[in-house]
Amino acid sequence: GGGGVSLLTAQTTETTSIVVGAGGAGGTGSGKGGNGVDSEFGATAVAGGGGGGSYSDRNGNSDATGGGGGADRTNTGSGGTGSLGGDGGNAASNTAGGGGGMGGNGGNAAPNVPGPGGIGVQYATWATATSTGDSDYYAGGGGGGNYSVVGGGAGGLGGGGNGSSNAGTPGAGTTNTGGGGGGVG
Repeated sequence: GGGGVSLLTAQTTETTSIVVGAGGAGGTGSGKGGNGVDSEFGATAVAGGGGGGSYSDRNGNSDATGGGGGADRTNTGSGGTGSLGGDGGNAASNTAGGGGGMGGNGGNAAPNVPGPGGIGVQYATWATATSTGDSDYYAGGGGGGNYSVVGGGAGGLGGGGNGSSNAGTPGAGTTNTGGGGGGVG
């Protein structure tokens, strides 16, 4: 899932501690992906995104995250709930749901059609000032993976990585956007 976003409009010029949280650890064949680590701006904490499900642990993570993680490719997987952003998408036969973005839910999968990542949030002023963002959007969800056919779900606008098929390599979230990584089939 996409990370959290916090818009702080009035800050003093004194020294402020900034910690950029790391991305979540990738899942293994038996364990779901890890949640992203929270970022901090002074006393303000911003949640990381939720990790996606795996074959043995099908439901997406939803523990204190920005956007919820997408579900694994089994029919029984359900997307994680985003505490700040959108929920992850549910699974279908051979395909996974997309991760939730800060501006919308991850797409539910259909048989052999993986779910796309949810859209992030637009903040053009910050994008212009820092030369970051994905068409001025941040914190999009990653696309779901696809087990049976070529291609994965599209990453959500806001830096979400594209998903991939079982033989492919999923896309990472775009640097400095808070976008979630794509899933693999």
